[in-house]
Amino acid sequence: MRKRLPAFIIITALLLLAALITASTALVILLLVVVLYGLLSLISLCFFRSRVHLRLLTPATQHIDEPVTVTLQGHTATIFLTVPIRAEILIRNLLTDETQIQYVDLLLKPRHLTESKFMFSETNCGRILLSVKKQVVKDPLGIFKMDTSPDSRCTDVETLILPDLLPPDMTGTVQNRYNPASFRYSPDKSGSDPSEVFGLRNYRPGDSLKQIHWKLTAKTGGLTVRIPSEPVVNKICVLLFNAISTKTSDHKSPSPKTRSGLASLALSLSAGLNARGEPHFVCCFDKKSRRFPVFPVTNESELWDAAYALLGNGFPEISDAELAELIDTAEQNNYSDIYLIASEAESISELLFEYSNVTVF
Repeated sequence: MRKRLPAFIIITALLLLAALITASTALVILLLVVVLYGLLSLISLCFFRSRVHLRLLTPATQHIDEPVTVTLQGHTATIFLTVPIRAEILIRNLLTDETQIQYVDLLLKPRHLTESKFMFSETNCGRILLSVKKQVVKDPLGIFKMDTSPDSRCTDVETLILPDLLPPDMTGTVQNRYNPASFRYSPDKSGSDPSEVFGLRNYRPGDSLKQIHWKLTAKTGGLTVRIPSEPVVNKICVLLFNAISTKTSDHKSPSPKTRSGLASLALSLSAGLNARGEPHFVCCFDKKSRRFPVFPVTNESELWDAAYALLGNGFPEISDAELAELIDTAEQNNYSDIYLIASEAESISELLFEYSNVTVF
């Protein structure tokens, strides 16, 4: 509107000057028409701007090889004029931080729902966020324009771009992993399993008599108590290290293609384990909570929850304290195996190897 208004004022001034010089009735009438149209347009735009409502509709998921079809719906509460409107739509991939802009034009008819469809393609997987960043209402001839505030129904609309799931060559089988003969205990953490001794200490008031080591007590003359061990539960954690840390040898942000590939591999591993009926956990950095939440995966529904996290958290920078929180998580959960996916896997695997078997993919 700022660009069009000066031109309209200049044209009006020239018509006024010409009418005064020539005293032409036709020019006077034309001047009155132009001025009247300008006033009515400005009034109508001020009236329409709060009565235009848009809504974005997207599919919940889409395969990476297929274009995404998005529907922009609009309606207006006016009863006598059509309202031209242009929407500027920002499309952002939260995994790769890539963005693109789409412009969509709608001609809103009085009290009618109008739709316009457009398509966009993504070369990388990820969680896609669509928002109408700007919507511009025009007068019927397009001379004047005025920005309006986007509706809440057309901001932060999401869709998941799913990758091709790879058939990963994972070692071991369900039967081998849960073989009782391979049962292990943590060498670093005590627990509650009295069948295996983690350590010994002197008796303390309140200790159970069942914990007393009677043979050793007889030899030493003092009450000695067994400390039970912590069993290493046969739990697999698929860890996508989607973060940039100074602790790694090369703390540079991965390219969009690399980010997409790492997330695809993590999701493929989780989907493969789930298809084999092997319960596991998925872990990645969450940039909102600034933590490494753990997602259990035992069925298809939980697999989609994990996919939502893997494809939508990008690769933000993290502090040493946040990296330490990941190490604490690994220690507390006592995983038997960690499947590590990272752009600089060697540095991270060295930090995690003390607490679990680490397999780098």
